[in-house]
Amino acid sequence: MRYDEELCRDALSRLLRQRGLNDSWSEGTEPPDWFLEVAGQRFAVEVTSIHGVTSFDGQERNWTQISHELTPFAQNVCDEVQSIVTIPGVFFVDFSPIPNLKSHKQEIVQALVEYFRGYSPGRDAAESRVIARFQVGEVAVYRSSGVGNALVAGALLAGSRVSRLTDQLADILPDAVRKKVSKMKAISEPVILVILDQYGFQRAIGEWRSRLPAEVSRFEAVVRVRGESAELIYGDLPFG
Repeated sequence: MRYDEELCRDALSRLLRQRGLNDSWSEGTEPPDWFLEVAGQRFAVEVTSIHGVTSFDGQERNWTQISHELTPFAQNVCDEVQSIVTIPGVFFVDFSPIPNLKSHKQEIVQALVEYFRGYSPGRDAAESRVIARFQVGEVAVYRSSGVGNALVAGALLAGSRVSRLTDQLADILPDAVRKKVSKMKAISEPVILVILDQYGFQRAIGEWRSRLPAEVSRFEAVVRVRGESAELIYGDLPFG
């Protein structure tokens, strides 16, 4: 059983209980991932996940993979900076995907050190500052609080700069739905498709619904999971 399958099961279970229902789960037959009994009905539950994809160091990577690579490097940079200079508050440093990032480590460290050595609370407190810009990607810093002394690393995989460049959801979501339609064609029970959103962009439910293909009618319901919450984006689920 994969972690994402458990996460989606638990999120859907919470959604059903919010509707006043008691749910019972059993292992599926691959497919589906699960069988769900609720409100006197038996459903097949199939889980999938979607990821944004970008080019990083000459290879196609999904954003979860990039985040796993960026985060340890970013934290290492922040640790080194904190060993050199006192941080005048709590600051976040956002690292975007940058080709050959490790080769720029000392350049980024030095830029951050110089930023904090010249930091002026009155001048810099309210703004985000790009401290290193490369041909692809940048590193930016901004203050979260004036209390404390900490530098917090983050991997910036989405946001205005990226979202203006591409909207992959229009391709990724229909493709994911169609693949599951094909996989579930022999299943006789009504199917609930649960999609774990690891896409990276903050897209409203309306945008997701507008990108669902006609084949989605194969499913009784489609549910989006983000974090620990589940939202119905197509069809219907029982009520208590």
